[in-house]
Amino acid sequence: MRREDAAIAWNTEAGAIAARVRGCNPWPIASVGLNGRRVQILRATEMAIHSGMLPGGSAPEPGAVIEAAQDRLVVACGGGTGLGILELRFPDRNKRVIGPREAVIGRLVRPGDRFTSPPASD
Repeated sequence: MRREDAAIAWNTEAGAIAARVRGCNPWPIASVGLNGRRVQILRATEMAIHSGMLPGGSAPEPGAVIEAAQDRLVVACGGGTGLGILELRFPDRNKRVIGPREAVIGRLVRPGDRFTSPPASD
């Protein structure tokens, strides 16, 4: 695998993204962008999205953070599916693996944020 293979395409269904995350660990770690920063996703799982999670009842754009509270971090994916992020790392910060709770408490990820392709430079 090459590093480019680890980029997440959010228009893909969550099950396929979770499989890519598993396949890219320990190298090359699955990468995404968030507010101009590189974020690595180390563990994730497919999660059901229910209407109470969606603002205004409309389908969220793939990559949108639809839940960031307590121990849950859920991102909208293609096909109306959701990806639950279980472990992530901000390499430009302290390189420590964190869970959803720390990401939310530290305001690193907020509801309404949008994950994108990873930044070109690293």
